[in-house]
Amino acid sequence: MSPDERSLSPFHQKTIFALKISKHFMKKYFIILLLSLHFSGVSAQVHKKATSVIALFTIDGKSTSTDEFVYLYKKKSQQQEPGLY
Repeated sequence: MSPDERSLSPFHQKTIFALKISKHFMKKYFIILLLSLHFSGVSAQVHKKATSVIALFTIDGKSTSTDEFVYLYKKKSQQQEPGLY
């Protein structure tokens, strides 16, 4: 304790002590919260890659999946002439 804190009443000394401790705990739990949010985001991204094929749209009862759409898009964009853009 500093000399200024010794001249305070016991209530004020306890309050200052509690504020110092709560500041330490708040930093600690804030860091833990940030790390947990980071790792939950990473695990969510990994989970998205492992999911099954999703239907983007349906035309006349035939659904088109994301994989099929990307494949056809790349195939058609390679077939187009370079000067058309």
